[in-house]
Amino acid sequence: MNCRTTIAVIDHNMGLNRGHKLDKDGKLMYKKVYSKVSSQWIPKAVYNPKNYLWMPMLMKMCVVQKEATTLPPVPVKDRGNIAPVPAPPTREMISKLISRFRKAYDDSLCTLKY
Repeated sequence: MNCRTTIAVIDHNMGLNRGHKLDKDGKLMYKKVYSKVSSQWIPKAVYNPKNYLWMPMLMKMCVVQKEATTLPPVPVKDRGNIAPVPAPPTREMISKLISRFRKAYDDSLCTLKY
């Protein structure tokens, strides 16, 4: 996820100064977009297409870096349960359960999954 975000940032930064797209008469081009917020059509500028000349260089750098270094694996910690209090026994929870269809549950109708 970190690499994906970094590539998105690089792509954004490389496309900042693209400039407006011009039609054959040299006028700025716009497209129509409907805004749900204002319930109106608004003109939105059309920009020149993005340039991806930086992508092969980045891919080559990634391959070289991968071949040059290896990182030790990060140990995964078992986070366990996030509840602040320990869970009560399942039978106790079922005995306190009240449904709008039945006032109380019958233990013989329930199956427990441990």
